[in-house]
Amino acid sequence: RHQWMAELRACASEYLQVLYAVALRRESVRGYVNEKGYLEDQERIAILSCKLEMLLSRDDERTKKIFALDIELIEDIYALRFGQSKAEIIDKLNVLKSVLRQELEGAWEDIQIDVGKKHISSRL
Repeated sequence: RHQWMAELRACASEYLQVLYAVALRRESVRGYVNEKGYLEDQERIAILSCKLEMLLSRDDERTKKIFALDIELIEDIYALRFGQSKAEIIDKLNVLKSVLRQELEGAWEDIQIDVGKKHISSRL
């Protein structure tokens, strides 16, 4: 479980960074969508999104919320045009970051339960 947490943390962190960078470029770099770097960024987003989905393969409410936020965020980023404000996207990135943190915190509590340092009742 510890390895899964480390992989999730690394993937989520890189993914959020790439999403932020793409939103920033779409907002502030004229012609960015026509550059080679844009296609490379789209590829990184697709790869990291798939990896994140595989790491979050549980069918619980938090995972469903992460996936729904992710879809909405990607749609908003790809709809962003040069000169438009990315403020709403940044807000959604922060919400996604918060929900991912909650997932990691829940996993940490599960580890503590696994090793007997915490009782299941303390999680309820």
